[in-house]
Amino acid sequence: MPSQTAASATSTLPGSVKPTHRHHAAPVRPLRFLVNPASGGRQGLALLRQLDQLAPGRVTRTGAIQLPELLAHAAGEGGALVACGGDGTAASLLEAGAANGTIGRVPVGIIPLGTGNDLARCLGWLNAGTPAQVCQALATAPITRIDRWLLHGPSGTRSFFNYLSIGADARIVAAFQRARSLQPWLVTLPGVGKALYGALGAMIAQPPLGRAVEWPTAQGIPDWAAALVVASIPSYAGGARLARAIAADDGRLDAFALPGGMSLGAIVAKVRRPRGLAFSPTFRLRWPMLAQFDGEPHRLPAGPYRIERAGMVPVLVRPSAVLDVGRADGACTTQGIERS
Repeated sequence: MPSQTAASATSTLPGSVKPTHRHHAAPVRPLRFLVNPASGGRQGLALLRQLDQLAPGRVTRTGAIQLPELLAHAAGEGGALVACGGDGTAASLLEAGAANGTIGRVPVGIIPLGTGNDLARCLGWLNAGTPAQVCQALATAPITRIDRWLLHGPSGTRSFFNYLSIGADARIVAAFQRARSLQPWLVTLPGVGKALYGALGAMIAQPPLGRAVEWPTAQGIPDWAAALVVASIPSYAGGARLARAIAADDGRLDAFALPGGMSLGAIVAKVRRPRGLAFSPTFRLRWPMLAQFDGEPHRLPAGPYRIERAGMVPVLVRPSAVLDVGRADGACTTQGIERS
């Protein structure tokens, strides 16, 4: 698997977690919950009511409190924060902890409600039981750490924990979010979210990415590529596996070229695999492009960019997700991360 070491590490974590000296069981901890009511076709509202009964006074909806204040409450009682929503909700909590000095004191757990739920899948929280069962598991779940990454560019710096992508799939994510905001009930039906994502992929055209992105490696970006993905975890777009040996705590990123149209839909449907690229920590956009950071679209201006590893963040991992998975010469030694 072509990749380049961005920083050294002492263990591997390919989505699901291999025990390390950073991975340890915890006593029962108090939990506070941040719920995105709009996630999962407004399923967040139902979860909000359930959690209010399970943990009165410890549930907050997004936007109702400043995240540093929420983090301070959790840090003061030696507890954890639980992101109830999609990958974007989880990333906002992780980044708030990193930016406000509570990065080592407040681990983040996940009750997944989004469409992708890639980080929750990797940490074992997808389909983990009823809200009451998940809360019990989170209260004693082991803590591990995953890499935090920064993209520096002309408009400033943005963080990501799962993956950064540029091109066709970012345009699909933006279109999907617009469709979901107009018809939120659609994504509550089984399989409709992924089907809508695939349909948008077939409709959205993307000029050859190599014309827009200068990727300074020997092979560059293939002429057929419509999207570039730089990943820290192996799960992509709701469970498609980018590669078997990606580790979330090894200080490395892996790069992939994805096709457009129906071929991109085949990757999301797990029928086709993306092609690995040599990783470059720097690149240049010749003109503005849509990107996505952990499932959240963002427009990047033209200019030079640099990717940097910026420490690690603590997360709660479901004990049943701990697998003996290693990374050796780009190959996974045993089973992968799929849990759904």
